[in-house]
This record gives sequence, structure tokens and C-alpha cells, in this order.
Amino acid sequence: MIESGALDLTIVIPAYNEALRLPRTLEALRAWSPAIVDNITVLVVNDGSTDSTTEVVKDYPFCTLIDLSRNFGKGYAVREGMLAAETPLILMMDADLATPLSEFDKLYAMISQGYDIAIGSRPLVSSTLAVRQPILREGAGRVFNVLVRVISGLPFYDTQCGFKLWTNLSARKTFHHCGIHGFAYDVESLHVATTLGFKIAETGVEWAHQPGAAAFSSPLSYLFHARRMLVDTLKVRWNHRALRRHSD
Repeated sequence: MIESGALDLTIVIPAYNEALRLPRTLEALRAWSPAIVDNITVLVVNDGSTDSTTEVVKDYPFCTLIDLSRNFGKGYAVREGMLAAETPLILMMDADLATPLSEFDKLYAMISQGYDIAIGSRPLVSSTLAVRQPILREGAGRVFNVLVRVISGLPFYDTQCGFKLWTNLSARKTFHHCGIHGFAYDVESLHVATTLGFKIAETGVEWAHQPGAAAFSSPLSYLFHARRMLVDTLKVRWNHRALRRHSD
């Protein structure tokens, strides 16, 4: 197990109406690294929440709050956090702690082997799904992952898992070119990173569905976001065609 107190790490957590789920995650972070005030930076990017997310974050002095003026979208919030990080390593994790912090070791091992980016993945044989998603969302996710591989050419089985470790260099150069505000930001960032030549490792992690996501409060919201993600994914290669030509 890695001694978290010895890490020079920033943890970026995008949050939209996460007042109920965020305390559990922040308590887990405090337990994971008792020396978190001195050794690990926690950046919570509040994406224009209308609940008490801001007040919750302020109850944890070890957190740094980036308070966006309105709800721009998860992709925008993640980008703000990644570009604000100054440490050599940056972990992007979801506010719901669907992947426990003990899985960090797996991502860190990939970085230690020379990869620039390590991404958690749910469909791999080495993955553990402790609690599965609702059938509609899981089915939509599987279809989306297949379409992503076909449309983008990315080889990854899971682009959407909210547990990714980046080196500062790869994050800064990648997110500088990104512009998608919605949930397809994962596809865009991995496409850009691949185009720029960064080495990406995909590794199975433990994951458990956490109910209560504000963006997926109804079956209709699943369909709305799935449609938007597909449209944004179709735009990715076109939006970055100049970058692709430049890298050739």
C-alpha cells in the first residue's frame, strides 16, 4: 500500500448538487491521508450547485474550493480543476466515491511503470462491480462504449469511469486543447492525449454504483445525457482535426 502522506498529489473532484454525498467522500479522504493538509491538495470544483455543496466543502479546511458562477457542465468543471493543479500527479475522482481510494495504488503502479495517464475501468476481467448500475444506465453505458470505440478509434473499454490519474504534464497539455462541457469530456480528453502521444494504461478497479446523482434523477435524464454525449463524441475528431494533423 502506498503511503498517501508521502504523495505530491492533487485530487480534483467536480461537484454538482453533491451536498448529501460529498461528506462521505471527504471523510474517506481524511482517513486515507491523515497528513492531507500538508501533503495532498484537494480541489473541489463546485459546478454552480443550487444546494449547500459550497457550505459542505467549507466545513473541511483541507479542501480548496473553486466556485463556478453557474452550472457549466462536468467537463468544464473537470477542466478548471485539472488546469489549476500544480502537483506532479493529479487524480480526478467523482464526488460519490464509487471507486474506493484503496484503488489508487493500481493507477499509481501504472504511472510508476512509465505511463502518463492511468484510467480505472469497469468491464475488465480484473474489475470488481460491488453494486451495479440501474439496468437502463448500464445498458446505455455499454452501447455508448461500443460507439465510442467505433467513432473515436480509442481502444479503451471504459472511457467514463470517474477515477483517472494524470501526470501534470499530460493533464496540462491535454486539457488546454479540450472544450466539451458535458459528460463526453472523458472521450475528448483521452482522444487528445492519445493524439499528443501520451501513454495511457487502462486497469480494472473496484466500483460500486452510488445513487443520488443530480444529473441522472430520472429515466428521461439518462436519455437526454446519452444523446448529448453521442453528439459530442461525434464532434471530437472533427474539433481536433488540426491537432491531429499537427502531430503527424
